[in-house]
Amino acid sequence: MKKRTVLLSSLAFASILSATFWTTQSNKMKEEGPLYAPRVANAQNMDAKGSAEWLHAIRANPRTGEIDPQDVLQARLETQQMRMRENVGSLSWEELGPDNVGGRTRAFLIDRDNPNVLYAGGVSGGLFKSTTRGSSWQKVNDFQENLAIVSIAQAINGDIYYGTGEGMYYFASLSGTGGILGGGLFRKKHDENDFIQIPSTTPTPSNSSNANFAAIGFIITDLNDANKLWIGTNQGYYISTNAGATWELAIPITGQATDGVMDKNGGHWISVGQRGFYSPTGNIGSFVEITRQPAAAGELPRSIGRMVFAVSPEDADYVYCVQTTGFGSGNSQFHEAYRTTNGGQTWTRIGQRSASFNPHGRQGGFDHAVTVDAWNKDRVFVGGVDFVEWSATGGWQQVASRFRGSPFYVHVDHHRYVCDTTQPGLIYAVNDGGIFRSNNFGNTWAEINKGYVTTQFYGIGFSTNGGKIMGGTQDNGTILIDGTGNTAKAGVRTPGIDYRGAIRDGDGGYAEISSINSNIMVKAMQYGILGRSNNNGETFNEFYNFTRMDPDRISPSLTAQFAPFVTPFLLLENQFDQNSTDSVRFIARDGISSIGFGLGRSNFKGFITRPQAAAQFVPGTFRVIATPDTLFDDGNGEIIGAGSGTINYATGEYDITFSRQGGVAAQITAFLSVEYANGDTIFVTSNTQEVPIRHVLPNGLNSNDTIFIQDQVQSIFAVGLTSTIANNGRLQGGIWVTRGLLDFSVAVPEWMQIAHFGGGTTGISPSAMEFSPDGDVLFVGTSNGRLFRIAGMASNRDFASMDIASPDYNLQVTEIANFSRFITGLTIDKTNPNRLIATLGGYGNSNNVRYTTNALDTGSVSFLAKGGGIPPMPVYDAIFNLHNPNEVIVGTDLGVFSTTNITSGNPTWTADNGEFANVPVFMLRQEEILIASRDTINPRRNGILFAGTHGRGIWKTGSLAVNNPLSTVTHQEIVAEDKLLIFPNPTKDITTIRLELPRNGDVKISVRDMSGAQVRSATYKNLQEGNQDVEFSLEGLRSGTYVITVSSPAGTKTSKVVKL
Repeated sequence: MKKRTVLLSSLAFASILSATFWTTQSNKMKEEGPLYAPRVANAQNMDAKGSAEWLHAIRANPRTGEIDPQDVLQARLETQQMRMRENVGSLSWEELGPDNVGGRTRAFLIDRDNPNVLYAGGVSGGLFKSTTRGSSWQKVNDFQENLAIVSIAQAINGDIYYGTGEGMYYFASLSGTGGILGGGLFRKKHDENDFIQIPSTTPTPSNSSNANFAAIGFIITDLNDANKLWIGTNQGYYISTNAGATWELAIPITGQATDGVMDKNGGHWISVGQRGFYSPTGNIGSFVEITRQPAAAGELPRSIGRMVFAVSPEDADYVYCVQTTGFGSGNSQFHEAYRTTNGGQTWTRIGQRSASFNPHGRQGGFDHAVTVDAWNKDRVFVGGVDFVEWSATGGWQQVASRFRGSPFYVHVDHHRYVCDTTQPGLIYAVNDGGIFRSNNFGNTWAEINKGYVTTQFYGIGFSTNGGKIMGGTQDNGTILIDGTGNTAKAGVRTPGIDYRGAIRDGDGGYAEISSINSNIMVKAMQYGILGRSNNNGETFNEFYNFTRMDPDRISPSLTAQFAPFVTPFLLLENQFDQNSTDSVRFIARDGISSIGFGLGRSNFKGFITRPQAAAQFVPGTFRVIATPDTLFDDGNGEIIGAGSGTINYATGEYDITFSRQGGVAAQITAFLSVEYANGDTIFVTSNTQEVPIRHVLPNGLNSNDTIFIQDQVQSIFAVGLTSTIANNGRLQGGIWVTRGLLDFSVAVPEWMQIAHFGGGTTGISPSAMEFSPDGDVLFVGTSNGRLFRIAGMASNRDFASMDIASPDYNLQVTEIANFSRFITGLTIDKTNPNRLIATLGGYGNSNNVRYTTNALDTGSVSFLAKGGGIPPMPVYDAIFNLHNPNEVIVGTDLGVFSTTNITSGNPTWTADNGEFANVPVFMLRQEEILIASRDTINPRRNGILFAGTHGRGIWKTGSLAVNNPLSTVTHQEIVAEDKLLIFPNPTKDITTIRLELPRNGDVKISVRDMSGAQVRSATYKNLQEGNQDVEFSLEGLRSGTYVITVSSPAGTKTSKVVKL
């Protein structure tokens, strides 16, 4: 990535932040620049609410519209039983990272006995431990009963407890059902290594009508009694005096106990049901409400949203309370901040929201952190979307910057701050980007996420052979892992999309990397904002036709009216498209040698270069022109005309002498016509990314004959936007395709609206798509369970026949099923496109895998339920194993399952996570074919399977791969073309290519891996004729064999080079 860094002093930068903070809060999207577009841009889908609503939609029971905790717990119980009674599946998994980008984190602990030991928990990725004060992290147990870690605390004897379930903070509705359901409280004794689920807090199907202990937001341990602890749950504030064996309500009201803290003297400051309570001991019967409604002067009012207390570690009388305007409504803004310096006897308001001050944006119910500086009781840290502080001397100031590369950078969306009292100035911040650390009282910050693999992916894409992997995440944008970082698994957040006049980024979504040219990428942010890149992700630019696709300019508002929160799109590339109507012109041009200026010489020797390896020189067509003199051959190899000499028709070697006295001075050019025989092989360049095309001539060619060769290198890209009908009757959204995604000669390729599903003003949202291998059919699933088939794209190639606005529209759109559930994924058997699987969302439903063997039939399409052996939970994606299509692998809310025979009436399913955690697997993608193979009968296939998880990063397995050697037909151009002289070969980094140029001209060098994907290119302008040694760098490429192609005035030559 290209970066320009301007360093300011800490004081200067802090001054700028302070000065600008008050005037830029209302323009946060612009403020974020290329790195982050906070989710505050649209009143309908603000904050984390859009993500929570989407997660709720794919997990909710369609009959009730809710996620019943009983259904979730039943599925978990069946999954655990299934894993206990069965052997582990056959898939062996490898973690791919990113190992330097953290996901949403709420739980953080400094070990009371050793401050170098830290614990942190991802909200869907499990517990991690560091023994190096955060310099590196290791997972604790990927197979714990529940990995939705939200809170953590340590007892005086060293026992550690952590609580699970994010439902109180991650809202799809007022019930908080966007978050992953917890599994109660877990405990590790001080002299043991394993965490054990405390039975009394384990939600079970039999006690889940209210799902108590399904969310534990905070834990407090007693100052003196190791067996005494308190927990804030979704059903109230509980106390246990026997290390969690039994529980009682400490505060006699039921309601969400979202936040609480204990002061140095053992006093409890607790928020339950938007009311504040205090107890000097925490014992039952000792709590009193300290909030009032209405509140008089000096009193603390009841909250109208989420209320968080923080107490100074050095003085228990100094207490702060920060309140928001709402909780789960998507409009939870900073409301007011109060403090007391006399233990709550009187309260003073120290801040309130204004038009220019709202650090929480509209998601205070989701992210709300308050911590008193451990070394300054008159300073408090407050976090929402942004990270600010208040001090008695400086008032409100912004602490952190949103811009990566800055020493003040901290990721947005803050959840907790922790001060290490053993080392003055050491503060930790946890947020949606993982973990950050400051060693100087919060003046500068560093990201400390090495090994903390907790990113939450929605979609993934990869290059051929998996050299590059890219995926869209929750609140970490789109991350690229290409092996060039500090570790092979390190990822980099790609820059924002230049979209409608602004650089935009935020949550990610689907991702694609071209298999033809891996420098070409497509990424998304929430609600259908798409960008493409042809420079390996250094920049991304819009490519919609806004005049037709967004005429009312609604997409910048980030709304589901334009596209779903996670917008499906798909790129199909085919180097052997037999139905292509594109062509490449080939002319049987002469062989030419530019000899140069005569400069008074008479004798000249050299070679005519064949334009193609198959070209044959034609006797009697040799001519040399040095105006006014001309030489010819007599058809027998002898030179006649204004001189003498010979020409070898087999090699193109000539030896000529001009008879002009004193030699010739003019520029000299030699020509020799060529011809081709029936059955000869020639090579031309596709209009798509200059991919070489091998063509066998059906008829011979004479000199200067012209033919047109079918350009079979094709692509088609589809995106699903929300189908709505505008007030003027315009069909907005629907399914759009372009065949020009890979063409960067135009900023906006031609788009065609190939289908629209109605939807009125409320809309129908596409949720999954799948092409048939030949690109003739596109299957589209929707969020309301309808499955459409769009057919005829193989024979209909242009706007006139494919766009619904055209009178000659000729595609066939058929609704082939209605499952009445969210269609989460579609997969087709690449060897038999009649076989299609649809995966369905929703807890409380079995058979979330539907299978058909007649997907292409024009009559009724029949689907069979095939998921009966999978616990009743959402299934998010599936693939047919490329090398054994009866084997099917699915991703679920609790990892991966597989069956070896999908055709069975009742398939046997096996839990097949292998090494990775029981986390949601939103996307499975298998490497299907190395499309640069020229063998159209047996193209080389691989079969590596990639899994995008929502909480534990990206994984892959090679267990399904079949690594066949390249066929003898593959890369015939390498054998046929003249070889290059490359030295040294093999080489470590730099190699030299020796060229013999017949005339001045440009030289273009391209490097492709053995899959055919271009990995590097360079152009050398106006090199001089004669011998040239050109140095070319392979630095940064992985070890292996590559194909170097050089196009120059001497023709095109190709050879292999081995990178050590």
